[in-house]
Amino acid sequence: MWIVSSTIAYNEIIGEDPFGGGVYNGGVSTEIISSTIVGNRTVGDLVDYPELVSAAGVYADYAITITDSIIVGNIASSGGAEIAEYAEADGGEGDGIITFTGQNIIGTNASGYDASGLANVRNGSLADLFSGGLADNGGPVQTIALSSQVSNPALDASNAMGTDARGEARGVDLAGVANGGTSDLGAFELQDQLRTFPEFTSPDFVSVAENLTFVIDAEAIDAVESEGNGLTYSLFETVDSELFSVNVATGVLTFNQAPDFENPQDANGKNL
Repeated sequence: MWIVSSTIAYNEIIGEDPFGGGVYNGGVSTEIISSTIVGNRTVGDLVDYPELVSAAGVYADYAITITDSIIVGNIASSGGAEIAEYAEADGGEGDGIITFTGQNIIGTNASGYDASGLANVRNGSLADLFSGGLADNGGPVQTIALSSQVSNPALDASNAMGTDARGEARGVDLAGVANGGTSDLGAFELQDQLRTFPEFTSPDFVSVAENLTFVIDAEAIDAVESEGNGLTYSLFETVDSELFSVNVATGVLTFNQAPDFENPQDANGKNL
């Protein structure tokens, strides 16, 4: 069974011995590729199988390979986990074996499977990853949009090709994101270039002596762009903006004509 560029979200199993609120692959090997499995639940006690661990996200009864996917925010009762696997003591053919390839993000409640030390698995939370819930984000199916914050560990963490669940192209490389790839994890590929508001580190107010043209060298930082690498400066149009010029690349602000204290040129005539 193949699950590719799919969103499996907000399903619930209620009753005794609940396994796999999102995915339960009883009887068949499974590939989960570039998919998002979020917000699924299992509710109930393990009565007949108290020695096992339930899983609200993915339960592997047979072999499952998980690639470039997100499995977070799934809640299991009875001490369950995001993911878990079934394993018989005799190592039988039907044992659930979870294998990770590519890069994946698994919720912190993954006690049913020891993913510690695996280079292609990292932890994440709903707040880290998504900008909202299941919604119409374009395309034929609903998806969960990724947050555009450059700190989002799902952005540009994969090298998957093709299209996402909406039919949008993979491989939209985002400036300022360095997670080792060019495509996003899960079923949603963020298409828009990231934009953040720059933060000025130079003083808000300056005082300039008369007969000088230099005002200030404005300095700003931005999570995506920087001076010489996309960040530009411009003047907000006001009644006095025509008295100034700014270097678009460096932020150096100057008077077009050196001010004369006795002959103010600003609109209110107060040299302010």
